[in-house]
Amino acid sequence: KLFSADMDIIELLEKDFIKEKGLTAIENIEQLYSKKNRLLKIRCAFKDYKYNSLNDSLFVFKQYSGISGAERKNREIFMLNRLNGLLRHNKGYHCVTAPELFYEGKDFIITYFISGETLLDYLIRNENEEKEPAMFDISNFHPFKNCIDWMIGFHSLSRKLTGKPCILNDINLKNFIICSRGRDAGKIFRVDFEDWDEGNLEKDLGGFIAFILTYDPMLTEWKIRLSQCIRQYLVDKLRIDSIRLNKEIKMELNAMVKRRKLDADILKKMLRLSEACKIT
Repeated sequence: KLFSADMDIIELLEKDFIKEKGLTAIENIEQLYSKKNRLLKIRCAFKDYKYNSLNDSLFVFKQYSGISGAERKNREIFMLNRLNGLLRHNKGYHCVTAPELFYEGKDFIITYFISGETLLDYLIRNENEEKEPAMFDISNFHPFKNCIDWMIGFHSLSRKLTGKPCILNDINLKNFIICSRGRDAGKIFRVDFEDWDEGNLEKDLGGFIAFILTYDPMLTEWKIRLSQCIRQYLVDKLRIDSIRLNKEIKMELNAMVKRRKLDADILKKMLRLSEACKIT
């Protein structure tokens, strides 16, 4: 049953779950952007203040669409449950945070809403403030550093969860939230786990830099300086393999040109800029 704007989501939940949680109503608050799924911010009302006091009772309703929807849902649920289950018992991976699952339906899930600014909004806001070049140090951009720590932590933690090193495969900055409330304020939360798979860490890190360079407006001097700063941090401080990193950046830039159907001259400019700030 496909979700529609006038549907009462509470009707999709099992009666025993509603009774157990003391759930009395669900209000549709806001349609959220998603290319592949139906995504909605909702507010739940409970008899017990145990839930009402949590994040203003805000949650995210996510209904998977398309022929691969069931597979994507299963992958996401697996990782959300494994991540949060392990993190509850292992504080060594405290930086690898993700929203907890509240309810699983046949073709949808409900997770706790994470209040805060997306990493993309943070990028846009900081560029609009036009910080001076002297400010381009990773220590002045804590959310970017925290996001890198998150990806590295996930790559390491995934070995415990799946028996193999995994990556996200989709580094859209909209899917990283800088939490603004409670004890997790300032931490990075990842909110999409549909595309994770086995892979090399450099692929996610290279994609991270490629995404930064190509958000509109693309290839600005500010974005180039920031990407150079991030690459320097990855190679000099974290000892990431520079050759593999540069290769992954180029591959992601090539893929972006094809996905977005950009002019070939744009790709040439991207690659020239990639070489210009290359770390050897």
